[in-house]
Amino acid sequence: MQFGLGLPNLSLVDPSETLFRLSEAAEALAYDSIWVSDHVFIPYELGANYPYSATGQLGLQATDHILDPLTTLSFLAGRVSGPRLGVSVLIIPYRNPIVTAKMLVTLDVLSGGRVILGAGVGWMPEEFAALQASYADRGRVTDAYLQIFKALCTEDKPVFEGQHYQLSNIGFYPKPVQKPHPPVWIGGYSNAALRRAIRLGDGWQPSNLAPEALAEKRALLYRWCEEAGRDPASLAISTRVNNVAFGESGDTVGRPAPLSGSVQRIVDNIKRYEEAGVSHIVLGIRGRDPQRMVETAQRFADEVRPQI
Repeated sequence: MQFGLGLPNLSLVDPSETLFRLSEAAEALAYDSIWVSDHVFIPYELGANYPYSATGQLGLQATDHILDPLTTLSFLAGRVSGPRLGVSVLIIPYRNPIVTAKMLVTLDVLSGGRVILGAGVGWMPEEFAALQASYADRGRVTDAYLQIFKALCTEDKPVFEGQHYQLSNIGFYPKPVQKPHPPVWIGGYSNAALRRAIRLGDGWQPSNLAPEALAEKRALLYRWCEEAGRDPASLAISTRVNNVAFGESGDTVGRPAPLSGSVQRIVDNIKRYEEAGVSHIVLGIRGRDPQRMVETAQRFADEVRPQI
């Protein structure tokens, strides 16, 4: 089992110190990866449609600090040399696919091949409206842009002809360090997300599913893999689990917390994730205080990881 640390680039307060200290802790404690999340802004008026909370509430406000994920990772890549660099997840359909691919490939080249592209379709209609992108077409646009990303990474003269984008007559160099391209892990656990992972993903990365719920989705994913003629073993499974904390268990603001409570409870639930096919867990540590978050990362590395 591999473990990554989720970093709070979306924060109620200035997250700079926490980003620096957690990323440095990830390197010092030999975590496998560091991860950031993605939004461009939070609207002042936001509908209750966040899909990963039972309440539908995101838990962020319009005046909170929202740092761009790729800029943040590029900066942190120069501070830590070991952990891989992931986004969980980059909202694909409201960014220009060529510019986004250039940023991702640049980061992969300059970091020595450490990028993992967690890819999602987005869920916030207000964000799409402000960015003048189609919320209704976001799934189809995501599919097209991921195909473009792969073409740019692998083809000498990339060409793409689709309903939402056309591409020809360009060179795209350098190519990424990772071949054929940085791994694409599809986020979400809707039926559409599972099918997208099978068609276009190197991995599947749902967030905040309890082990039993993830196992049910994994069974469906594997069945559809077999129907599509894809080897299920070729699809990595990662999950992001928030509210990681010692001594505190139970749900918080409507979100599950399977990796909270006693060391034994956390170990047991990680083993359940492992039984469900998960090979990589991103830990979203509960709290806002940098020192306490680093201490939680240290305790996890000292007391939990050796038992997995």
